[in-house]
Amino acid sequence: MYPQHFGLSGRPFTGGPGSQFLVANAQVASAVAHLQDSLLSRDAVVLVSGGPGVGKSALLEHARQGVDGQAVVAWADLRQCEPEQLFDALLLSLGEGPGNGSGADSWHRLRAAVAKHNAEDRSVTAAIDVNGITLERAKRLLRLAYLMGEPGSQLNLVLQGPHTLHKLLDVPGLIALRQRVVYRHRVRPLSQTETMDYLVQRVQEAGGDAQTICNAEVARKVFAYVAGVPRLINTLMEAALAEAAARQDDALTEEIVDRVANALGWKPMVRRTAQRPPATAAAPTATAAPAKASPPSQPTPAAAPPPAYEPPPGVPEMNPSDTSATGMLRLEDLDDRFAESVFAGDEETSAA
Repeated sequence: MYPQHFGLSGRPFTGGPGSQFLVANAQVASAVAHLQDSLLSRDAVVLVSGGPGVGKSALLEHARQGVDGQAVVAWADLRQCEPEQLFDALLLSLGEGPGNGSGADSWHRLRAAVAKHNAEDRSVTAAIDVNGITLERAKRLLRLAYLMGEPGSQLNLVLQGPHTLHKLLDVPGLIALRQRVVYRHRVRPLSQTETMDYLVQRVQEAGGDAQTICNAEVARKVFAYVAGVPRLINTLMEAALAEAAARQDDALTEEIVDRVANALGWKPMVRRTAQRPPATAAAPTATAAPAKASPPSQPTPAAAPPPAYEPPPGVPEMNPSDTSATGMLRLEDLDDRFAESVFAGDEETSAA
């Protein structure tokens, strides 16, 4: 196995929520501070958005670790369970038994569990992954909002999902949630420099030689395939290091990264910037003007074409025909302008 081959104390690129996804920078420090303040608050709603694998859960878990003992986070994933299972999922995350199968019993148990933690001076936050708002999901989320507003009850809510979540929440039917939003954060992928820092940090924490395993050339090659998404960095590095160990190579190389990425069916995610064709002026021609000719009318200048839409830094171009792991990232990591074009005039459907 590659940890023994490279003299590592463990597998530095295994996945899972936690601080291993984070690279220290001003944006992360600010987000962690805001999240910790929200976790210790009362009646607060937070939106954390980003594409798959950028580290939304890792960021929240890192913030929770900083207030451990003062705050409890109950996790639930509405992408993987039915809306009627939400309260039971939160109960199980809090270490409680589920209800008897009726929504009323699960709701009663959840209120009691929150009250128990509050009585012991611990704030409670429900962290829910959601990729869309349906009528049944909205009903459960609003029930949580009503619990947050009850006298003597303390509960916060963190909603995690794609960037379109911001637009989905901006509908009249969810005003009880929107009025409680105290912080919105968009998790972005790592830059190329941050990707290099992340690779070096992970290797060094495992006791490895970063220059051998992830030099600058390898880091640039990895970034070309993953566009700074930590989950994809981990996946590619795990596969590349295993390939290098199987070949008994002493170092990781660009060629190995290419070989593994091609075997996985990945394509380089090179962001092409829109280039406007250079303006060319026609050379003036010398012609004799007829006597007493009226001044020539000035032609109306052609309107310049609008600049092509360019995604935010770090977000690859979307390709609907590409269903690979990296292609799905392009479809999911949408910005608010794209969301407005999708949901404009469809608020009632979104709320349902």
